[in-house]
Amino acid sequence: MNSIRKCVMVVCSLALGACATSPIPSSAMKDVDPSVGFGVLKAQPDVYKGRAVELAGRVVDIQLVQNGTLIVAQSLPMKNNRPVETLGEIKREMIDESVEPNATFAVLYPTTIAKSEFEFGDKVLVVGKVEEAKKGRPYLVAGCVHVWKTGAYPISEYEDWADLGLSQKTYCAQ
Repeated sequence: MNSIRKCVMVVCSLALGACATSPIPSSAMKDVDPSVGFGVLKAQPDVYKGRAVELAGRVVDIQLVQNGTLIVAQSLPMKNNRPVETLGEIKREMIDESVEPNATFAVLYPTTIAKSEFEFGDKVLVVGKVEEAKKGRPYLVAGCVHVWKTGAYPISEYEDWADLGLSQKTYCAQ
């Protein structure tokens, strides 16, 4: 009986671990400081300059710039390595297109990604190095960006990604 319990515990722990697997490659995650969240970074970006962090957000703007792709995202909390949106905030309705500017961060991905790969509201998970604050928001240079093509819908609408065919893609700079 004791060996059956152990076997069940091992299987359960493996299943739970699989749910928390990051879409970002582990090689890009090795230097990430998990203690640095958006709020801390927003308050003191210069303290964390040069450190690798992981942020989640909702895409509010994409610009192709001379040295890559600039992504502006509204910060979202993370759970199990994906962005989450509280039902109280969105009530399973499409998101409001007005975004509070002080809750955003900017990410420079050092290669061009076609603007068609993003749309307003898509959810992103970014791993990058903190550069500084620009226009009052934290600014990162991304090593990797993972995009969930949710558009304006909350990611919670796609609980079973395989069945609903949620398109997602990871971009990692060389």
